[in-house]
Amino acid sequence: MENIHKKDAEQDKEITALHKTDSDQQAEIDTANANLEQLRKRLHPTAVFGSLESTFSALGANYSTFWALANTLKTFLEAKDTADSTINRWQEIETFLQGITDTETLSGLLEQLEKDITAAYDRAIAAAVKVESDRAKGAEATLQMNIDGERQRAEAAETALGKRITDTKTGLQQSDAEIRQDIAAVRQTIFAIQADSAGRVIPLVMTVEPPRRITYGNPVKQYIKASLLPQFAVQNVLWLSDGKAVDVEPDGEVVVLGLGKSRVHVIPTENTALHQTVTVEVVRPSLIKSGHASLLLAGANILFT
Repeated sequence: MENIHKKDAEQDKEITALHKTDSDQQAEIDTANANLEQLRKRLHPTAVFGSLESTFSALGANYSTFWALANTLKTFLEAKDTADSTINRWQEIETFLQGITDTETLSGLLEQLEKDITAAYDRAIAAAVKVESDRAKGAEATLQMNIDGERQRAEAAETALGKRITDTKTGLQQSDAEIRQDIAAVRQTIFAIQADSAGRVIPLVMTVEPPRRITYGNPVKQYIKASLLPQFAVQNVLWLSDGKAVDVEPDGEVVVLGLGKSRVHVIPTENTALHQTVTVEVVRPSLIKSGHASLLLAGANILFT
């Protein structure tokens, strides 16, 4: 029994030790987690890191990442570049500095280099200015030539246009005079045709205006009017009446013969196909004056006094 208690006590100690070890390990894990979190935050692409990354990427593939930047720096410090005479490696800088004699100074070399660069720059500028000046002079000469050519063409076109205008005016004046002469000749021809053909041109249209009703005893003369077209055609018309109520004089005057109706044929002698027949009626007067102050209503035998 005592041994059992002893073993329990030892086991309790071991368990306590294990708990302590577990607590220590948990503390180490927490510390590691904290450190890991800090490292993660440092490595996390924050806005500043993104800005740096975009800046490095703009420099080219040799600077886009920290690894590429480290390789580029290593190459600058350790590599030798004999492909050209440009000093772009650290060892080339050391070699250049070792080649400077005691009598030369870096400031003197830089001053001479500046003079050489300035002279080369001035020569390049002068050459560029000369090229541009020659090009400008050539362009100016070409432009002036084109302007002269356009001016000559414009002057020639203006001269030709002026000549055409003058010729057109002369032609229009001649045409106007000729047109006036033609119009006058046509008028003379028309007048001659009218004068020459007035006795034989047949009429083409006839209109007749008769008095449809005449009051018996009316002293006012009545006429049958006939018009023939064209106006310069022969205007001869023949009047033929049946003689029942009226007769017609050669000038178209209607002569009353008695009460009733008469048919009158109106016939143009030069074109009988245009003949027309009209009817003229002679009627009793509606009121007849009887004596000095009486009116007799015709047909009703009513006397008004």
